[in-house]
Amino acid sequence: MTYLNEKYCISRRQSCLLLCLSSSVLYYRHRRRNNSAFINAIKEVLGGTTGYGIGKLFQKLRKQGKPWNHKRVLRVYRLMNLHCRKRTKKRRITREPRPLVEPGHPNETWSLDFMHDRMTNGAPFRVLNIIDDFNREVLNITVERSIGAKRVIRELQQLLTMTDRMIPCWE
Repeated sequence: MTYLNEKYCISRRQSCLLLCLSSSVLYYRHRRRNNSAFINAIKEVLGGTTGYGIGKLFQKLRKQGKPWNHKRVLRVYRLMNLHCRKRTKKRRITREPRPLVEPGHPNETWSLDFMHDRMTNGAPFRVLNIIDDFNREVLNITVERSIGAKRVIRELQQLLTMTDRMIPCWE
């Protein structure tokens, strides 16, 4: 910038236009903020504990009437190295897989399956399939726009009355 001013004898405004810069770039001076009062306020809120997260700390500062925004609170929070470590997920208990038991005769176990699709006009429909596991025979197919739990129970009860046999896995 000063090179253009001295070499070609043009003003600062003209050199800024030539370089496509805003004139505020020339006059900007970075001012470092004093965070000591800010750090003291955070220490006062924490009271010796480090268990607060950024959200809770920000809320407590706001309740005290401090005008600072969350970005500044987060910056100083990280500067003070207060960020908490994230909790790891608890591991689920691993269950040992058991092989599927093959039924010995018809109507011993049944399988239920829901399928869904859309018609050409965009209307959805669902299909409930009930299959006998022994001989892979389809016992019932129900097609409706929506199939609720009561409808599933009713279909199973109808099958039970037809077969006159209780399913052992319902005990």
